[in-house]
Amino acid sequence: IRVSAEGLDLLGPGRPMILCVNHQSSMDIPVLLAHLPFQFRFVAKRSLFRYPFMGWHMRRSGYIAVGRDKPGEARKSVEEAADRIRQGYPVVIFPEGGRSRDGDFLPFKPGAFHLAILAGVPITPVTLTGTMAALPPDSVHILPGEVEMIVHPPIPTAGLTREDAGALGQKVRNQMLSR
Repeated sequence: IRVSAEGLDLLGPGRPMILCVNHQSSMDIPVLLAHLPFQFRFVAKRSLFRYPFMGWHMRRSGYIAVGRDKPGEARKSVEEAADRIRQGYPVVIFPEGGRSRDGDFLPFKPGAFHLAILAGVPITPVTLTGTMAALPPDSVHILPGEVEMIVHPPIPTAGLTREDAGALGQKVRNQMLSR
């Protein structure tokens, strides 16, 4: 798989940010790990941390668990995640909440945008194309191909409130869909 990356110069190392990335394939994660030029953590649903080996690795690596089932648990986990991001952790979130089955963007869940506003950090949209062709759904066979990673300009969240989360999400989505 050949990966071309565009816009990496827009990413400043060592500063807290949220990278919102579309999720087409299980190949998205290795592409991000190999091509983003700094260490980062993923924000993932808490249920993934229950899987043996994978969950243990995620916990030891400092990935951030967010509960989605119970409102009180979800609110507390988002506040904890915001604290960790403010401490300097750049994080990756897949705002669709799961992988697309057909390549079209799924509706964005509001959590990433509430988290960015609460943490007071910019959101950097990232568009991945070609990962679904490289590793199709329900397959374990990696196919040769081209993958493109496009880093869009960061969107500031300074001065935004929870009520602005929907508009922020639409702005991020529009930027990602532009490419």
